[in-house]
Amino acid sequence: MKDLSFIVFFMLSCGWLISQNKNRPIQIEDYFVIKSVGDPQISPDGKWVAYTVASKDLKKDKSETRIWMMETTGGESIPMTATGNSASRPRWSPDGKYLSFLASRGEKEKTQVWKLDRRGGEAQQITTIKQGVSAYDWSPDGRKLLLTIKDPKPDEDDQDKKEEKPKPIVVDRLQFKRDYVGYLDRRRTHLYTFTPGDTATVQITSGDYDDSQAVWSPDSKSVAFVSNRSDNPDGNTNSDIWIVSADNTDMGKTLLRVSENPREDSNPCWSPDGKSIAYVTVTAAAEVMWYATNHLATVTVNGGKPKVWTSTLDRNVRNPIFSTDGKQVRFILEDSGARHLASLDIDSGNITRIIDGSLSLRQFHQMGNQM
Repeated sequence: MKDLSFIVFFMLSCGWLISQNKNRPIQIEDYFVIKSVGDPQISPDGKWVAYTVASKDLKKDKSETRIWMMETTGGESIPMTATGNSASRPRWSPDGKYLSFLASRGEKEKTQVWKLDRRGGEAQQITTIKQGVSAYDWSPDGRKLLLTIKDPKPDEDDQDKKEEKPKPIVVDRLQFKRDYVGYLDRRRTHLYTFTPGDTATVQITSGDYDDSQAVWSPDSKSVAFVSNRSDNPDGNTNSDIWIVSADNTDMGKTLLRVSENPREDSNPCWSPDGKSIAYVTVTAAAEVMWYATNHLATVTVNGGKPKVWTSTLDRNVRNPIFSTDGKQVRFILEDSGARHLASLDIDSGNITRIIDGSLSLRQFHQMGNQM
């Protein structure tokens, strides 16, 4: 039964809030009373769950995210981070001693990795990356952190430099602008490893490509990630699954390409034995664009022909995770405006729904897995 321990969060309708007071319609102020809960993470011993709570302040015109913790059996919620500075991506150290997170403490400070001793005390800053950290995860053996970091600006190190007027925007890419990002430059996002206590990171990927969705192998020796490394990344929607050694010395010039699909491959997850990877794939022609169905697939870590398990299922899948015994793959299944928790049996290929109904499952976390 330990393998069936889940923490799930649902996207609930605002109708519940309205039903509490039928004497008036919902007001704008009511929206700011609703708090968003997400990113559940079960502790290694299965006794605690850490999660984020996001709130919005109408008067201050700002939002804030804090990290909370509570026992998996229920009870009182315990705030782990204070108001005034947002925190995100709570993750337990493999030994369960520390709860780490991302935060920028100070108006001009960059986002760094911090850790809290679960027994109490102040949070301690782990990383000091000048341009900040985008994402991170503990290695399964607890010795290193896997960091996702965007390249620094050319003048990032020049703290005393003051620009009297903004520099002109130089457009030299086909994809020159993106929602929520703005104008795009040549700075790329790459992967690094970091040993807590050291002062320097080790870059394990490089090149004129963006790398994302990085996950450790079970033995902490390799990292799978997603990247479009085609000749013209701005001119197509391709993305593939790649594997790089966690202790490589050539900044990721030596890579193993796991998937070769011309469309999008994403959300890699290692099997417990480290021999295969489950992921989300799009197999439709390029003309279908983003309307194509996302399917569930598996492939061996050496590459080869993948097995697409949901090719006849006209429903989108997302966030695959192997069960701890490796016999099933759990994932979120979209269906008629709802999102269910489903499971694929590797031996039979049968798909069952663990949680269904008129609800929208937004996130889930399974004991023994990092997300």
